[in-house]
Parts: sequence; structure tokens; C-alpha cells
Amino acid sequence: MRDRLTNRLLIFMAGIGLIVHCLLLVRYTVDDAFISYRYARNWVDGHGLVFNPGERVEGYTNFLWTIVHALGLRGGLDPEVLSKVLGIAAAVGTMVLIAALGRAWGHGRVPMAALGCIFWASAGAVAITAVNGLETQMFAVLVTLGVFLYATAENRSRRLMGAVAAVSVSTLVRPDGALLLLVTLAHYYLGQRRRASLAPLALALLMTCPHLVWRFFYYGSFVPNTLGAKTGGGLPQLVRGVEYLKNFVNEYGKPALYLIAALPFLHWPLDRARSHGLAIVLAFCAYVAAAGGDWIPHYRFLIPIMPLLMVALQDGVLSIRSLLPRSGRFGFVPSAVIWGFMGVIVFDIANQTHYLRLHTDMWADGYHHAHQRIGAWLRDNAQPEDTVALMDIGIIGYSSNIRVVDITGLTDPHVAAAPGGWLKKSYSPDYLFDIDPEFFVLVSAADYPKEAFGSSFPIDRAVFEDERFLQRYRFLFSADAYVSRRPHISGYYLLLFRRKA
Repeated sequence: MRDRLTNRLLIFMAGIGLIVHCLLLVRYTVDDAFISYRYARNWVDGHGLVFNPGERVEGYTNFLWTIVHALGLRGGLDPEVLSKVLGIAAAVGTMVLIAALGRAWGHGRVPMAALGCIFWASAGAVAITAVNGLETQMFAVLVTLGVFLYATAENRSRRLMGAVAAVSVSTLVRPDGALLLLVTLAHYYLGQRRRASLAPLALALLMTCPHLVWRFFYYGSFVPNTLGAKTGGGLPQLVRGVEYLKNFVNEYGKPALYLIAALPFLHWPLDRARSHGLAIVLAFCAYVAAAGGDWIPHYRFLIPIMPLLMVALQDGVLSIRSLLPRSGRFGFVPSAVIWGFMGVIVFDIANQTHYLRLHTDMWADGYHHAHQRIGAWLRDNAQPEDTVALMDIGIIGYSSNIRVVDITGLTDPHVAAAPGGWLKKSYSPDYLFDIDPEFFVLVSAADYPKEAFGSSFPIDRAVFEDERFLQRYRFLFSADAYVSRRPHISGYYLLLFRRKA
């Protein structure tokens, strides 16, 4: 009884700590979140689920998240506030499921079952993905719920069907959920000694196929346009993906920490619950590596499997504890080891928060000074029929509400189909000049025209260096997205150009 009360108190305190952790970073909303907000607003305004009215392109990867925000807009809620409230609530829900999953993997053991919750609450990656406006935490809570229900299903068919239902719903939040659904179904059928029931497969098809059919008839494809925009990088993309995984391990615990997390998996054969969790983690890591990782801070692609890593880490610490003496002169050692490990791990994981607080404040200031400024200028000065071509389409597109040509391809099928990886698409500027947008927004590392134009993005360089560009377009002003970084180590300026009369 005492252990249960202690754990409940620790979980409650971890929940409070998680909320405070999120609020420290709450100013930051990533630019990509505004893509979904614009889709939601256009749907509410009667234009359909589109980024540009009249153009059916699936430039989002979070169908259910976008629909929820459309319903919020219809009810008069601010989408940015709604996304943060939902993100924090989902992160807290995942934390509760971590405690439940810890007991399931530990076969009902209670002592220090709150460790995984404390690790989760202290991780900067968890806090920032709860408030950055994206669907990451909604996806994570559904995946964790599915893993928990699967771990506790045994011969209870309702739990199994609940697990399949939870992971099936996750596919509506992010397409990545399809991989986890396949892993879950495959694990179930391979583990059956008798002829398995087709009920889980039928439920999965029933819950996922209608959206696929709708997607094909509405957008003309079974997969989002973003898949083409973010893939195609070949071996360099895979290398970036492996580097992404390596950086995550180094920044969130160091390799030695994950050796502790591996301890529960050294007992072979693995039980049903742990083998399913391991399959989920390995499959998702392979997918993240193949996808090339992600640019958005801070490791959002790995958040869905972090709950499983936290539980495994908790089990690893408890495994070490079980090897130590529990009575006599050294009876205090197990508890000391637990608290020592917890202190080191929490410090190591939470050490990212100071860095994140500084950078999220800087990014938030930059978005306000650059992206929102340009978006507001376009809203006040552009005509409804005007077009702007640019890379950072979220905030500027949402604020200006004029037609947008996405030069990186998220909402443009032609660019998405071009060779090259994300932000490295190789296509002729002729495509953009033929569209003849009224405005261009280009990214430069230098404050043009005081300094020479320079950009790390190939298409921005290709457009600016084309002789037709300065013949046709005149420079209006630049906006510094790193306005609060002084001195500048590197620059990120948005340059606004307008077609000459």
C-alpha cells in the first residue's frame, strides 16, 4: 500500500512538473503548424480541405489533427492555443500510460513504477513537441495506448481489439502509424499457435480504408504529397537519418544509458509484451533513418517510441536494483542506487531544457519579427488574386491568406516529384518564372542588399542567380529571423521581392 501511494504521489508530481516544463517553452509554435491551421480554416470557410482554394493537394501529414482544429475554428477557438492545450493534455496522458505500461511489462511490480514518468516529464523533447503546434503528442498517446492494450490483452479479445483500434486511429493522425499497425498485426499473427482470428485485421481495414479511399478520390493519390516532397534523397538521406538517431542517443542519455534500457531484453525468449515493444522500436527507428530524420526541433520523429524507451529504462534500473542486497548493513544500497540513477538520468535528460528555452525564445522572436511581419505586410498590401512563391509557407501563408507556391514541394506536386531530398529538390527555375508570382520570399544567410546574397537552399540560389529574377523583380525589404541572436553566428533573413510594374 505504501509503495502504491508513493508511486501515485510521484506520478502526480511528475505530471505537475511536465506541465510546468511545457509552459517554459510555450512561446514557440513551429512554422509548419500553420500549414495545418490554413487547411483547417479553408475547410471552415467552405473552400474544402485545401491550402490554396481550387487546388486539391494534400500538403499536410496530420489529417485528424487538422480536422480537430477545423472543428475548433468553427467553435471560435484559436488554433494555436488549441494545439498547445491538446499537446500538453496528450503528453500528460502518455505519462499516465507509461506508468501503466511499466506495470504491464514488469508483470504487476509496483516499486518505483513512477521512474519512467519522471524520465518522460524531464525530457525537453517531450515538452517542446507538446507546445510546438504539431500532432506529435496526439500520435504518441495513441501509439502508447495501443502498446499498453496489446501488452495487457493476453486472452482478452476486447483489449486486443482496443489495441488495434488505437493504432488504427494513429494512422489518421500521421501516416507513419500504418507501419506500427502492420507491426502489431504481424506480431499478433506470428505469435498464434492456432489459426488466428481475422477480426483484428478486419477492424484495421474498416478503420483505415475509408480514409484511403477518400484520399484517393479527393486528392488523386493514396499517399500525401508530402511523401514525395520529403523523400528522394538516396544515400545522403539515409546518412542524415542515421545521424539523427545518433544525435538523439547522445543528447538524451548517452549510449551507456540505453545499455541499461537494453537489460530487460537480454532474457530470451522475450515475453509477448516486450517483444512487441521491441519490434515497434526497431521498426520505427529503421523508418526514421530511411526518412532522413527531420529539421524540426527537437527529435519529434522519435517521440512516439520514447515512452517505450522510458519504460525499458525504468525496467533496466530496477533490474540492477534486484541484484543488490536488500537487508543487513547494506540494505540501503538498492534505494540509493535507484535515486542515484534517477538523479543522473533526470539531470542528463533535462539538461536540454536550458538550451531549448534559449533557442525557442529566439525562434519565437524570429517568427514574430520576420515571418509574421511579412505575412501581415502581404495581407495589407497584396491583392486577393496575387501569388507569393516561398519556402517557409506556414506563418506567411496563414497570415497573408493569398495564394502560395511552395518552392520546396509540400503543397506543390510538380516540385514534390522533382529529384532530390527534402529542401534539396532539383528543378528548373523556369517552372516558377512561368507561374510569374507577384511576390518572392527568398532565404539568405546575409542581410541583402547590404551584404551579398547567399543561401544554403539550392532553389533559392537558383532563382536569385537566374538573370531574369532581378530583371523582373525589385527588392522591398529584409526581415531578420535571428533578430534576438547577437552577435550573429549565421544569419536567416527573409527577403521580400515584388514583380516590377
